Amino acid sequence: MQSRILQTEIGTLTLVASQHGLQRIIFGVEEIPGQGGATNGTTEQILDQASQELASYLRGELKDWTVKIHLNGAGTPFQQEVWQALQRIPYGETRSYKDIADQINRPKAVRAIGQANHHNPVPIVIPCHRVVGHNGKLVGYGGGLPLKQKLLELEAS
Repeated sequence: MQSRILQTEIGTLTLVASQHGLQRIIFGVEEIPGQGGATNGTTEQILDQASQELASYLRGELKDWTVKIHLNGAGTPFQQEVWQALQRIPYGETRSYKDIADQINRPKAVRAIGQANHHNPVPIVIPCHRVVGHNGKLVGYGGGLPLKQKLLELEAS
């Protein structure tokens, strides 16, 4: 596992990857325990690709991510199901928590959808920012509501 600190228009991000794919995007700088040893070329390529795709996304040029994601057993089966549903929200569109609950055939799991979003290990790439309240109101985002608004505006333009 390797990490990279990335300075972007939206602030500092810490990217974490293994040779299997991108594992986490952290808002801010975070020390990743257990790093060290020789650098793996595949891991470096994944970090390079993730960095390039994030830059392209933030310029409004990238709509479909191709960087490989590897969640390494992260999350419960329910959370993984939600994260898969989030990846099906088209660029520039939003869905409500209720929409996601209905999509995964768990209509009463609206609050649990919010918790799954909160635990999303790869925000932006797994677009939890595209989930809004039932009335279209912005609610909850790990990077803060101003960042959520900025990402939605970027995708709307």
